[in-house]
This record gives sequence, C-alpha cells and structure tokens, in this order.
Amino acid sequence: MNTKDMKYLKLKNGVYIYNRHVPEKYKDAFKATAISRSLQTDSYKEAIKARDQMNVWFNKKCRAETSNPRFFETLKDYQGLTKEQLDDAIVWWDHEIGDGYGHVGHPEWDGVNPPPLPEKDELTYLAIQKARGKEVVIPDKSRLTLKDCLLKVLEEKQDISDKGLSKYKRATEVFHQFIGRDQQYAYALSRGLARNFITEMKKQAEEKTIKGWLSNLSTLWKYARDIEELETANPFTDWASQFSTTPRRKKKYYQNWEIENLREIIKHSDDQDKLMIYIGWYTGSRLDEIFTIRPENILEEEKTGIKYLAIKEDTAGKNEYAERHTPINKELEKILEGFNGFNSRPSSDAYGKAFGRAKRNAGFAALGKKYAFHSIRGNTSTNLENLECPEHIANQITGHAPSDTMTYGYYSEGVTLEIKNKYVQQLPIL
Repeated sequence: MNTKDMKYLKLKNGVYIYNRHVPEKYKDAFKATAISRSLQTDSYKEAIKARDQMNVWFNKKCRAETSNPRFFETLKDYQGLTKEQLDDAIVWWDHEIGDGYGHVGHPEWDGVNPPPLPEKDELTYLAIQKARGKEVVIPDKSRLTLKDCLLKVLEEKQDISDKGLSKYKRATEVFHQFIGRDQQYAYALSRGLARNFITEMKKQAEEKTIKGWLSNLSTLWKYARDIEELETANPFTDWASQFSTTPRRKKKYYQNWEIENLREIIKHSDDQDKLMIYIGWYTGSRLDEIFTIRPENILEEEKTGIKYLAIKEDTAGKNEYAERHTPINKELEKILEGFNGFNSRPSSDAYGKAFGRAKRNAGFAALGKKYAFHSIRGNTSTNLENLECPEHIANQITGHAPSDTMTYGYYSEGVTLEIKNKYVQQLPIL
C-alpha cells in the first residue's frame, strides 16, 4: 500500500483509526479540533471502506454547517402531502438513506462509533415523521433564533420605513444584551425571562420605550410560533400589570394655533417647510406622515376625478388607521403643483426643528412647546368639527382611530372619497 491510500487512516495496536483534522470554522459543529475514531477492524480493505463512509459523513456535516439548515424549511417539502405520499416518503428514506445508518437508534449504539446521521439526512427524516403526525425532537441548531426571526420578519415587511426597521433591530439588540448571549432560540423563551427583562429595563429606559421593545419582540416570536407551531404563550404580551396604570390625561397637551400666527411662521419658512405646514393644515397629517409623501402618492379617483393623498400604513406607522385616502383641498392642490417630494432635509425630525426655528424667528418662542407643528393637527380637527363633520368621517380624514361602535368602528369599510371631499373643500384657507 502507498501513503496516499492511508489518508485519514492510522494503524494503532493492529486496529485502524480514522484520524482527521477539523478546520477552524467547523470546530463548533464537531465540538472538536480533530476526529479520531476506531474503525474496529484490522483489515485494510474494510478500513478503506469504513474511512470512505466516514469521509461522506464528515463532508456532509461540513456542508450542513455552511448552509445552516432549518428544520421547518425542510418540513415545507412534506407539508400538504397525503398519508400515502408520506408513507412512500418514509419508505424512500429508509431505503436510500436509512440503510447506511442502521446503527442509529439501536440500543447498543454508543452515539459515537459509527458516526450519527449527517444533519441534512436527519432533518429529512424528522420532517417526514413530523408531517406524519409523529412526535419528534428537533435539534436546537436547526430551530429558529430571535435573530433568524428578525431577518425573516424584515424580509416580509418589504415596505417598512427605515425608522421601523431600526426599531425591530434595536429591540433585538437590547434583549440579547440583557441575556448576555449572541443568540436565543425562540422556542426556549419563557415569560419568566421576559418579566426579568422588563424589570431590568425599567432601570434604564422609559416605560413607553420598553413597551415598544416588547411589541417588536412579540412580532418576532409570533413568526417562530407560526413556523415552528409553538403552543406556549407569547412571552412578550399581556404585561400591562408591570407598567404604570395612571390614566392618560384627558386634557390635550398641544394647543391650536391662531391662524394669523401660523401665517407669520410661514413667512419665515423655506419653500418645503411651508409646504409641510400647508399639507398639515388641509389634511391633519402628522409630520412623519407628510415627510413620506411622494409624487406617486398624489392620485385621482377615476370615477369622480377627486384628487387625493394616499398615505400608507407602513410609512405612516402610527397605527393601522393611519393608512388612508385624504382628498386634496383645492388651495392645497395649487400649492402642490410641481411637487417632487421632500428632499431639502434628511428627516421629518429635521423639518420639525426647522419649524421651531421659524416659530422663534416669527417671535413666538414664548408660547412654549405646547405650540408646535403637531398643534396644526388640532387645528384641522377643530375646523372639521366646526363644519359639523361627523366624528367618524373626521377620523378617516386625519387618520385617528375610529369610534368604539361596532357599526362604524368594526364593520364599516369607511365612507367614500366623495363624502370626505365635501368637508375637506370647506376647510378655512390658510
């Protein structure tokens, strides 16, 4: 025999040993820096055959580590198959794959020699059995982590704003910092861990911020629940008892502008800053909603010819009712001619600061924080009320949550653009 024929083989005390170095990047997968296993034979011919089988196992394990397969991605191939098709699948697995691993599950198998199934083959077996309704134990490595869920959720939310993306990422980052680990399997999360997270975060952040993190983490956990069919309770929901029960103040914080004062502020504003104010006045939109408006959001209803702003939920982001179609007042329509989007400042916050500067330059600094850009939203609501616009219609114009009534708040799909337009066109000219 030549040296090449002895690759990965050693002869020790008359018995052949499989000996192979494990590359650095695969050490965690093998939990070793080298593989050294007795082939339990003194026959060179049998040792060569056993070595080749070990090589197949070794290479498959390396490929599995590189691809990092997930159990429920494998399961997708077998979901929805009939009982007969699944029975055929398990027969196929036994014949094509299982014959080479008859030792697996044998009462005398030590779990080491011969080696266990390559991960891909094991996951295929588990997936078929799971689809057949059998109880299976899924290896942790093949289950979803919170970071896996984050990537999947962000992939699904194609239209989410950069601000929304950063909130999901931040919540995941904060939680991993708290647990002191780089990864956390979603199925292993408990309500006790979530409670400890809330308790610790109260020392570092405001309740509103913590609630936001819990909401984001809850969405990630729900992804794992749906994909892995988890049956435990969502660890990140139903924590109202952990937060202040002080009721919201009924008295509004922001005060409406006097129209003359707002006109004075417009005089001290740049062109796009002025447009922000006009859109806020005629639509009641929030500052961050206005910032997301682009030319393609200005549409015209074919049947009536009414022009309107299509504000999307994912860009508005306040709540599900933020997505709406608000008719464009004729005065605003004139101002919007040649509109190409808001690009003179990098963010809605920058426009908010510009409004503050214009407010000071106009001589209204003494009015304080109660008079801000958001106050314009109050002006729109007040103007609609003075026009005797029904509240449920005003809510649909400005993007407020509907009333609690079942008829309008739950079952109704909303009033027509024509009805909303009737009130929008009557708003006072700014």
